[in-house]
Amino acid sequence: MPTRRPRRSAVQWAEIITHYRRSNLSAKRYCDQHDYSLATFRKWQTRFSRHNVTDDTSSSGRLVELVAAKSTEPTLSHTLLIELDLGSGMHLKISR
Repeated sequence: MPTRRPRRSAVQWAEIITHYRRSNLSAKRYCDQHDYSLATFRKWQTRFSRHNVTDDTSSSGRLVELVAAKSTEPTLSHTLLIELDLGSGMHLKISR
């Protein structure tokens, strides 16, 4: 019975894909050397290429700390407002 490979987070896969891109190996050879499933590797490689992940380790696969800001406006207990600055002039606002 084959041994089960560990589950990896998106952050871990981003680091793996970045390392692979720098390795100059084929995907199959890289996966064989590191005991990664080639199918899973390809899935994450495709996912990151769709989201334009670059080899810039300062931004790829990094967690962003969210800090709650105090508001001077009165709030209702059922009001929800989330604002995220995604960088590059992009903002995500969610309200309910």
